[in-house]
Amino acid sequence: MVSIDYIDPAKDPKWDDFVLNHRLGKLCHLSVWQKLLLTQFRHCEGRYIVLRDGESIVAGLPVYIVRSPLLGTRLVHVPFSTLCDPLVSSEEQLHRLLEEVLRLFKRIKPKSLEIRTLDSYVFFKNQPFTENDFYYFHYLPLDRPVDEIWKDDIHYNMRRYINKAKTYGLRFGVIGEEKDIGKFYRLYLKTKKKLGLPPLPLEFIKALWKKLYGKNMIDIYLAYDQKKPVAGMLVFKYKESVSMEIACSDPESLGMYPNYFIYWEAIMKAHGEGYSVFDFGRTSPLNKGLVTFKKRFGGKERNFHYFYIFPNAIEIKEKDETKSYRLISSMLKLLPLPMVKYFGRFYYGHSS
Repeated sequence: MVSIDYIDPAKDPKWDDFVLNHRLGKLCHLSVWQKLLLTQFRHCEGRYIVLRDGESIVAGLPVYIVRSPLLGTRLVHVPFSTLCDPLVSSEEQLHRLLEEVLRLFKRIKPKSLEIRTLDSYVFFKNQPFTENDFYYFHYLPLDRPVDEIWKDDIHYNMRRYINKAKTYGLRFGVIGEEKDIGKFYRLYLKTKKKLGLPPLPLEFIKALWKKLYGKNMIDIYLAYDQKKPVAGMLVFKYKESVSMEIACSDPESLGMYPNYFIYWEAIMKAHGEGYSVFDFGRTSPLNKGLVTFKKRFGGKERNFHYFYIFPNAIEIKEKDETKSYRLISSMLKLLPLPMVKYFGRFYYGHSS
């Protein structure tokens, strides 16, 4: 008989085995992600709800209570993750799990409930949610020889810029020591300042690397002009996919096309290591330049589907569209790097 249960994934080894074997299981579902959130973001408290058939886990839906004196209490499905579908195989399984989520929702009375999906949205029929498919997801299949991907999928202009980057003698490397993460983070700070976006805390990125690098689940890449880092990328590696989570560069070195260079090197590395998909992460449709960039790297386009419940009916607005977002973005562009870093630590202490 199938029953509802709450588990602590850090203490139940069946959870990670279940994630590994479920077709929608991603790195951010694993118990290691829960441990990272508990140590790095103490305002996030996880509840892992599962369906059991006897001793076996057959479906699961992690949700987190996110508490903030500024933003209020929210209920969020796996904070700070890009790919994190509910781990279900049928509409019936999702319905059973959502019943329990809604009971939790009524008990804690949060401002909102958010569940993010890419594939499992097809099971959200007849559910009391507002759907939003604002964000794009781009991915490149790696199921052919790399020469064919270069010729058939990579746009002519991108190939030209990659070749130009090579004429500057750019060099590709993988960070293998914690002390070098600072080189990557400085590029990341510069990129976030230029874009007017709050950066993730350095402590979180270091914790990610320390927890995942030895498990071959993360890499941080750097592109060098001689000894100077000019571009960086952080990727997750799990099952068949390499997922680009952060890409950054030195704004003063863009004339050497380091972004084009590091993307292509990362794609070739993923292909050479036997992965079957390179995904480019989430993109706002308002960022038309980035959408074009990813498409010209062969990225096939899909939509994320986010589902919300608000106790008080309000219009859904993505962060990109709000006045407060635009004000913060303008401010960050003017701040010195140390203040951008400090603001990121403050922001992510309330965000999800």
